[in-house]
Amino acid sequence: MPPDSILWEFLKERVYSNNPRILEDLKDNTEQFVIGTDQRILRNVAGNAVKMAIVCLQEGMERFQDLL
Repeated sequence: MPPDSILWEFLKERVYSNNPRILEDLKDNTEQFVIGTDQRILRNVAGNAVKMAIVCLQEGMERFQDLL
């Protein structure tokens, strides 16, 4: 499992922990998760997403599914 997938699973666990019923609650949960997460981790995740997008563009998008 790629490292960003681990963060994604952790995010889902936290964001959905109180079973938000409306979009505003989900947004609030997400915001609280981001505020409470070490900024270095978030920068690393964003950097990895950019790297994956660059590879997709270079490969003509054929390898996109392989990168997920």
